[in-house]
Amino acid sequence: MATAQITAAPTLAIEPTEPAPPIASPTQSRLELPVEIASPTQPAPMVIEGAVADLPGPRALPRLDAVLLPTPTLHGTPQPGLPDACRVRADWLPYQVKPGDTLFALAEQSGTSLVALRDGNCFSYVRGALPGERILLPSPPDLPAPSATSSATEQEDDVRGCASRSAAFMQFAPMSELADIVAIRGSAAVPAGGRYRLLIRPGGSLDYALYYESAAAKQDEVLALLNIEIFGSGLHSLRLEVLDAEGVQINAGFCEIPLLFQPPIPPAR
Repeated sequence: MATAQITAAPTLAIEPTEPAPPIASPTQSRLELPVEIASPTQPAPMVIEGAVADLPGPRALPRLDAVLLPTPTLHGTPQPGLPDACRVRADWLPYQVKPGDTLFALAEQSGTSLVALRDGNCFSYVRGALPGERILLPSPPDLPAPSATSSATEQEDDVRGCASRSAAFMQFAPMSELADIVAIRGSAAVPAGGRYRLLIRPGGSLDYALYYESAAAKQDEVLALLNIEIFGSGLHSLRLEVLDAEGVQINAGFCEIPLLFQPPIPPAR
C-alpha cells in the first residue's frame, strides 16, 4: 500500500520595507540650561558737546533774615523758641488786653517790671500784646496809667554819652521816627564776663525800663530788635550801657539818644 508523503510548503518571510522606529526607553529626559546668562546691555553714556563753561553752574539760594512779629499766644503756653524751663506764672491773674494797652503800661499799672511781665508770660523780648488776647498779670491793672508822653519840645532831646565806639548807635540820628519792629544797630565793647543792655525811658519819666541785655560783644552789628508797640507812641530815650563783670559801667560805656516812636503802620490794602 503506497504511503502519501506531505511536503511542507515553504514559509514566506515578510521583509519590512522600512526599518522600524526605535522605541524610546522609559528613562527621564533632562533639560540642560546654559551656565552663562547674558547680562543686559548697558546704555552708552550721553555725550554733550560744547564747552563746560556754557553750562549754568549752581546758584546759591537767597538768604532771608527772619523778623519776629508779635503774634497771639494761647493762655498758659510757652512761646516757641524759649527755653523749656520757662513756665508761666500760675499764681498770676488772667487779663484780656484792651485796645491801646501796651506791655510797658500794663507792667507799670500792675506793679511789676517789663522784664518780669515778659518772663511771667514766657514772652520773647520782642513780643508785643494784641487786643483781645489773654495774658497774665501779677495783679489787676488798677494803678494809674503812666502819664502821657511829652512832645519833643517839652523834653530835652540832647544826645548823652556816645563819646566812643565802646557804646554807640550806628544807624539812627537823634529824633529819628521809628515804627513797628526795627533792628537796633551799634557797637558794644563788652569786656570778659561783662554784658551790654538796652533801656527805654518814656518822655516825661525819670525811670528807665530794661528792654534787652546780652553778654556778646558787638562791632557795628545788630544789638537787638526793638518792638515800638511795647511802649506806645511818643518821645522816648534809647540808652545803651556796657557793664563789666561786676556790673559796673565801663569808662565811656554808655550812649543815649532821643527817638520818636510812631503808631503802628496800617497794613496796605
